[in-house]
Amino acid sequence: MNRKILLCLLPLSFAGAGCASGAAAIRPEPVVAECPATIASTSVAPDVGTKPPLPAAAELQAVASQDRKPEPSSASQAKTAPVAPPPAPSFPDRQSVEALDELARTIPVAIGAHAATITLPSDDYFDAGSSKLNESARWRLDDIARTLAAQSGRTIAVRVYTDTLGDRSESLRLSQERATTLRDFLTTKGVQAEVVRAEGMGAEHPVADNATAAGRASNRRIEIVIEVSHDSAARR
Repeated sequence: MNRKILLCLLPLSFAGAGCASGAAAIRPEPVVAECPATIASTSVAPDVGTKPPLPAAAELQAVASQDRKPEPSSASQAKTAPVAPPPAPSFPDRQSVEALDELARTIPVAIGAHAATITLPSDDYFDAGSSKLNESARWRLDDIARTLAAQSGRTIAVRVYTDTLGDRSESLRLSQERATTLRDFLTTKGVQAEVVRAEGMGAEHPVADNATAAGRASNRRIEIVIEVSHDSAARR
């Protein structure tokens, strides 16, 4: 009986051994999974110091902005712009210039490009409300008359101004009468009558504030303007 049992078990043992050996023969190789950190370390990292390429239009714009020089502002141009010299006076002849220079030592004389202006305070030549020259005005006008007589070939305008006090038409009449008085006196001192004209300006063109006494005194003035005539301009 024991032999029968043993004989029965032998085939089963051989079958189990065959199955084991077959399983060993077809066993697959183990698959090693790569770590994500390893994959990341093996990939090519971008160069930090290298800028990504620009598109063609952006690259051209960048080159143009580098080559373009900043334009100077209008303020800097104004600072660097050459300053034009003042216009030369229109009194080139020696006699006229020397006479004006001599007068300018005692009386304000402004010489411009086309005219010279002698400014006088009316209060020194006329009493208030009067068109008659006062006593000191005559010797004051002697030096002015000599200067004007030396300006041959030039027209002369005698302009008298008032302040804003009083009636406007009355101020205009008074200024015209004073201008005529001055013109007549100057012609008796050698100034050519045909080149002198009298202009009463009234309260026009004030040079100071008429609200103050000092301002009104500045506005009451005489301006003798020596102009360049057409005849003298044609001779030069």
